[in-house]
Amino acid sequence: MSGLALSDPRLLLATLPLLLLAEGWRRRRRAAGVAFADFGWLAELPRSWRDRLAAAWPHLRLALLALFAVALAAPRLTRRAVHDERPGVDLLVVLDASSSMTATLAGSFASRRFDAARAAARTFAGRRAGDRIGLLTFARYPRLRCPLTWDAALFMAQLDAASTVAPASDEDRTGIGVALAEGAARLAAGSGRTRALILVTDGANNVGPIEPQDGAAYCRSEGVRVYPIALGAGEEFGSGTAAVDTALLESIAAETGGSAFVARDESALTAAWATIDALEQRPTVRREGVVEQPLGNRAWIVVLIGWLLMSVVERRWLRSAP
Repeated sequence: MSGLALSDPRLLLATLPLLLLAEGWRRRRRAAGVAFADFGWLAELPRSWRDRLAAAWPHLRLALLALFAVALAAPRLTRRAVHDERPGVDLLVVLDASSSMTATLAGSFASRRFDAARAAARTFAGRRAGDRIGLLTFARYPRLRCPLTWDAALFMAQLDAASTVAPASDEDRTGIGVALAEGAARLAAGSGRTRALILVTDGANNVGPIEPQDGAAYCRSEGVRVYPIALGAGEEFGSGTAAVDTALLESIAAETGGSAFVARDESALTAAWATIDALEQRPTVRREGVVEQPLGNRAWIVVLIGWLLMSVVERRWLRSAP
């Protein structure tokens, strides 16, 4: 809904009568002159364009005076504006890259846990239009693979390029506490939007200077919800490698206001990501307001151009003998 309004309508009410009186006085002065015989019989003759323009000229002058008065009152165009927006979410995928993630995930023919987690994250990222998403992988140390970005294609490319660490190497550990702390720090450096961290792991914390409980407390202090996904059926991988610590992951979720999931097979993994997608959907907010567009400058330009044109026409084509 739109309309035309005046910033100061009192100026219009005060100025327009004065302008009309001045125009009437000017016409009376021009009407004085020498009396001639009646030339009414000339009215039946064809009229030129100059005659028609001269007859309409007083009305054009009045219209220009009215526009001058309107310009003084500072006209503005008002319209009702409606804007729908969905507050975005900053999402960080924290993916375990230890060698145990190369084990085959139950319910699949050949999908490794790491590959299944990457495929699920790709599908998730494709649904998050308007959100920023980033990727951090971890074993002993956390490594930022993709900073928070609106570019889903960039995230997916970095996700495809990520890999697990070499088995039995010094890097082949599971530092959940350090990964949580690093993820919270990356999210805290964002724009202050809603923030969530999705932790995907198949092991228990076995290294790092930061305990998982301390990492979870840091997430909570930064307003980061953590959604842990425990991969696998709780079996051990290799010699002396602990199975996934579901109790720890549930405590991390409870500490930060998130939810924990156990994905023993591919269908459970898909369902976990779908649930997180639904939980982190922000409702659309409708904002309504009135937008004003000043028209005063345009009105003055029209008045100036009109006055110049009328002056030229009067001097060149509408001049009459006294």
